[in-house]
Amino acid sequence: MGIPVTVLLGYIVFATFFCNTSSEVTIAAIVSAAAGAVSAGSSLTGTTLSNLMNTNYRINCGIEVENWTKFPLTDPVVKIYAGALSTPPGNILPSKKEAMVARKSSDTATGTFGTVSWLVEGHARRIVLMWAAPYDFNFHSNWLGVGITTPGITFHAPGNDWFNQMYYGTSSGSLGFSRSEYYWESNPVVYKDDLIQISGTMSTGHQAQVKITVRPVKVSDLATPIKVLLEK
Repeated sequence: MGIPVTVLLGYIVFATFFCNTSSEVTIAAIVSAAAGAVSAGSSLTGTTLSNLMNTNYRINCGIEVENWTKFPLTDPVVKIYAGALSTPPGNILPSKKEAMVARKSSDTATGTFGTVSWLVEGHARRIVLMWAAPYDFNFHSNWLGVGITTPGITFHAPGNDWFNQMYYGTSSGSLGFSRSEYYWESNPVVYKDDLIQISGTMSTGHQAQVKITVRPVKVSDLATPIKVLLEK
């Protein structure tokens, strides 16, 4: 069997991500250690993202986030542009993965769109995700945005401000981000600052699965369980 596509994508992203690390800590070793150390948090204990998305709605967007850093991701805030939540987000502790699920609203010809953010505990900034899972692919595509606020910006922007910025606009002095369209392919979208890097992919169908990894820029900021496996 070959290397899974998700792992290969991890290698590609890490090629620029950990380029300044010691040669003794290889990209492959970090990816392997994370695969062995990251475990399900409370939202995924005894279940999977696919199971959580089994809502009997035509359009769902499930978002799974892995935290490879030593920083807890706390105080989740969601702003729904369209649709509803079926599984709300929670805190994401180091070396844990958690999930949230959004769906279309009942009896409407709309999809689900919105933003969610977490506070990077101890570092006065938020990671921000934008998702767009439309009702009709004849007019729109799936889109995913990943971003980080400027240090000192610890609140989630009001209303649909961040959705409009991340879907229609560009980075600003308070929020930097990248976005990608997911119609034909599911290539990673990546954004980083001086502390962390966020990478993500999104599937191309109406049951859209988003997989996000939050990584530290410095190896020393990896979650302890990942560092322990690296040292073995």
